[in-house]
Amino acid sequence: MYKYIFLVLLLTGTIAVQAQDKGGMSLEAGTACYYPFFGGNTKNHFNYGFSLLVSKRFRNVKVSTGIDYATKSYYYDVNPTGINPLTKKEYDMQYLDFPFLVNITVAHLSKRAGLGLLTGLVLNKVVGYQIISTYANNPVSEDNLKIPATLGLTFRLGAAFSLPLGNRFRLNLTPFGDIKLVMNGNQDSGSDPYAGSYRNLPDTRFTLGFQAGVEYLFR
Repeated sequence: MYKYIFLVLLLTGTIAVQAQDKGGMSLEAGTACYYPFFGGNTKNHFNYGFSLLVSKRFRNVKVSTGIDYATKSYYYDVNPTGINPLTKKEYDMQYLDFPFLVNITVAHLSKRAGLGLLTGLVLNKVVGYQIISTYANNPVSEDNLKIPATLGLTFRLGAAFSLPLGNRFRLNLTPFGDIKLVMNGNQDSGSDPYAGSYRNLPDTRFTLGFQAGVEYLFR
């Protein structure tokens, strides 16, 4: 996982440094929270992410790419029996996402604040997958499973609120929805999402999210 992070950080940092005198470029660091829809009797843990984006502006259009680390974690409770003392099952996944996004400004809320339409595609790579089992009378069991090599593909659509923070910084607030076009693992229908094998990694078709980022403008 760390080699992917290092390579993308190196790439985005190099682009940002080279773009300082060219204008129209920016670098944004952000954090996000996610709510995937697994369905059934499952409950989500707090799912979060961190991102680093490099952007280029063309008048009212901003094109962005970079890297995002995200978690997808949920659990369900079980009534233990004498045969099966299991009380809780947790599924914990970590992703590296590679977004390719377009932000189109559709309205100016004030002289410098704006409202935009965000859309684009996100490549999803699973970099960690654990299943944690909790028992009534036995120690907690944690299984680190093999990771599928398949890349997922997500369509993202949202709104982007941009507020000035001085001359060079902006605060960007982005509520969004994700639709998984290519799954990394099992769909949330037609298969057992609780099976503990890397071949049927649980996955979701729909996710809601909210991202907040601070953007630095090179100009």
